[in-house]
Amino acid sequence: MNSKDERKNRRGVGSRRRDVLILALLCLFTVQCVRSTFFNNESSLDWSTYAAGTAALPYQGRVGMVPVLRWAQRTGWMVRGAARYQVMMVAGARYREPVTVEKFASLLVGLAAAFVLLGYAVWYGRRRGVGLWWLPSVLLLGILTVSLVVRSEHTVWTPYDLPHTALFGIAVMCAFEGGWLAMLLLFVVDVPVRETSIFLIAVAAPFAFLHWKRLRGGVARVAALIVGMAAYWEMWQVMIRRRFEHNPSDTGPRVATNLHEILFPHHWPQTLCVGGYLIIFIWLERHLLSSRERLLLYSTLICAPITLYYGVWGETRIWLEWSLPWAILGTREFEGYLRQRNAVPDRMEERSLVA
Repeated sequence: MNSKDERKNRRGVGSRRRDVLILALLCLFTVQCVRSTFFNNESSLDWSTYAAGTAALPYQGRVGMVPVLRWAQRTGWMVRGAARYQVMMVAGARYREPVTVEKFASLLVGLAAAFVLLGYAVWYGRRRGVGLWWLPSVLLLGILTVSLVVRSEHTVWTPYDLPHTALFGIAVMCAFEGGWLAMLLLFVVDVPVRETSIFLIAVAAPFAFLHWKRLRGGVARVAALIVGMAAYWEMWQVMIRRRFEHNPSDTGPRVATNLHEILFPHHWPQTLCVGGYLIIFIWLERHLLSSRERLLLYSTLICAPITLYYGVWGETRIWLEWSLPWAILGTREFEGYLRQRNAVPDRMEERSLVA
């Protein structure tokens, strides 16, 4: 083997080691984000009532995690694990909210969901030609951390946030890339987890039209997809309303709360924190995206009026489900900026050369 081949092999080994180090750091970041989500925040609900089916709507209507929490309640090693984790967490510190078995199970499921999100972002970076393969993952974890941890108001955790973020986010990217079967399977699982899964239709419809418009009966296929998804979603909502019709309800617009958020400036940092700040910059630099990527951006924002009507504007979690698509769009904009920068000569350098 000549010296050139040896240098190439050494560079390959060094690159692999660097990639392993980056991946290890991303994994640690993921674990800390999820742990902080559950221990920097406190639940506003007793999730044992959610498992029993007596919590208020709309929380009770997000039934996807009910079987998981019921299983945890009657599983001995989960109960013992929660008790041991409680001892570990309070050693040398004080936590006001105990580690119940429901919280312990939610933490484990949230951790699994976060690793699924991380895995998809890493896969996207490696397989979709991203120069810095780790950038989608870093942006994703940055959004999750700001949305779930860096909060001074509305500091709550819920069992279904991270599972929905993973299912919905990957389903959005499947629609963007034309993976219709995978998208539908994820949608089927996600609908019981959170009602905002219906927002997937706003993303699926335009991309399905682009995909099928030139085929015979393409419009009929798109219509069948939309109607089928909407019917499945409505079936679940009808079952939930009938099953929990006697439960108390907290569903409705948060007009008074949001007006208070707007009128008093000390709320503004928290309110502007929604979406991990990233969506503002993605919108401002949308010219760096391809037409297809801009369509994805517009599809994610078309649902904003509904979110703003029902959500608390200072609650960073209201945009959480869009974390993965926004992280990928942010990555694409960064790549577009680099291409643009490399195509335009540095004027300062030109002037110095002329001088």
